[in-house]
Amino acid sequence: MRKLVFEIREFHFARLHVPGHIGPGSIVTLENVDALIFATDHSLVTVRSLDMMFESADSLAYVAARGSFEGRVVRGFTAPRNAVVHSDDLVEPDVPRAVGPTNGTFLVYPRWKMRSSIPANAFDKTATGAISAYDSHVAGRFIHDTLFDALKFFDSLDRSLAQRDALGNFEGLPLPPLAVGGYFRSSTDMLTHEKAHEELLKRARAEIPRGVKRIVEGFVSTATNQQWIRGRTQIDESRTAWFNESMEQVRADVEAGFTYEVEPADGQHQISFTAGVPIVNGSVLDLSSILNLSPDQERMASIQLSEAEPDIYLQQRRP
Repeated sequence: MRKLVFEIREFHFARLHVPGHIGPGSIVTLENVDALIFATDHSLVTVRSLDMMFESADSLAYVAARGSFEGRVVRGFTAPRNAVVHSDDLVEPDVPRAVGPTNGTFLVYPRWKMRSSIPANAFDKTATGAISAYDSHVAGRFIHDTLFDALKFFDSLDRSLAQRDALGNFEGLPLPPLAVGGYFRSSTDMLTHEKAHEELLKRARAEIPRGVKRIVEGFVSTATNQQWIRGRTQIDESRTAWFNESMEQVRADVEAGFTYEVEPADGQHQISFTAGVPIVNGSVLDLSSILNLSPDQERMASIQLSEAEPDIYLQQRRP
């Protein structure tokens, strides 16, 4: 178990210092992710060793225990471990979110790739059950989060395998904090990012936005036909901040007493809702005609970031 803790730390420090540069158009290019990939591979080998050790000791009990959330993560690790492709085909460094450069390196937020982004034959040597566990409990998640899940699972089976300090923490944990804001899971006893994000979103959506009002300047239709609007929040008389918001949340905000307005040529008009339908001046709101705008699909990356990163979304709600 101590080895797995060491490798989680190895992975953590590798993701803090990924060599790269900013090229034309402010595009980040990562030059070498080998340390990140090696640390990931080392962790998978150790997880496999622990997996085999517990299964050989009591196969029936162990397989039953592996039905837990964390156990399913361990099961899902079988897929990338057995993959017939290189690990860099399975790891998504999430370049758009990279922070830096600092001394020629970037902080990155690596995730396991979704299967749609992995070569079709990658998991040919993997059992269906392990592939299913990968899809449901590993794919798309932060790699370090899943490694903590694995450590938590094995520790729940035999706490005597881990070395702890006087406070009962794993030696070497918690990980040192990141130099940037936002939620960061630094040990096994903290919420997964998914759960923490769920709580953040719930809190963000329960309160009306901070500021005087929001002014709609455009809209985006997502792949699932959900409409999001974009614009600026009037914080006070002199300050504004940009926002992205789903029309569903706009309705909740308006019904809670917050003001959203559109600004066509003839002045400002407040948005209301009747039976869930957005209304302006007694007519159904049609952003295409009232603002003379087409869907602002260039804003899609920003919308996706708002959906994926509750910390950023919360900043928009509480500028």
